[in-house]
Amino acid sequence: MSDKSLLQSSWPSSNIYQNLSSRPITDRIARFYAARRAVSLGSFQLTAGGTTDYYIDGRLVTTHPPALDYISSLMARVIDESGLRTKANKIVVPVLSGVTLGVALALKTGLDLVMDRGIRKEHGMARRFEGLLAKGDKAIVIDDLLTTGMTLLQTIEGLENEAVVCLGCIVLVDREEGGTQALVGKKVPLLTLIRGRELVEYVKAFPGRNDSKIHKGERRVGQL
Repeated sequence: MSDKSLLQSSWPSSNIYQNLSSRPITDRIARFYAARRAVSLGSFQLTAGGTTDYYIDGRLVTTHPPALDYISSLMARVIDESGLRTKANKIVVPVLSGVTLGVALALKTGLDLVMDRGIRKEHGMARRFEGLLAKGDKAIVIDDLLTTGMTLLQTIEGLENEAVVCLGCIVLVDREEGGTQALVGKKVPLLTLIRGRELVEYVKAFPGRNDSKIHKGERRVGQL
């Protein structure tokens, strides 16, 4: 896996960038996905139409303590080395996909966690964002998967409606299906740790690979 992870030039400088594309780091991330059988090969229907030849179930990885600790540590290093820990005061995650990463990252950075429900609830305090969020806050948005960018864009736009600034987004896996371009259009700095195709390449070469280790089948994939 020699291809570099997608790193937007607009993201603040960090020494970890040279390391993110190194084989030890990408292989270790990919190893978690392979060992947890989180990458399925086959034919999968996309909600927006069309098909894809692989499916990533990131929750199988981000609910596994060793993987969660390693991945959130990488993200914390990015935040530290780019100087964003002193600029941001919130970690914001979409529900449900980013919650475990958000909790782990909040514990490592000391930044408050805020969860985006996606829509304002109709009962209680009628909030969309759960957690302490105020006008003028500065947030880093975290998620486990980037496909079309719709989920992240909705979260960013929701923050803008609350007069909260999004300093950037960190995503674990980029499926390279338009999400990066969508965020560039929004002029939001983006960093992703690994590409979906890098995961597929690793899974195909996974030692001892067999059908019990790599699920095959058909499943509907949501537009993330």
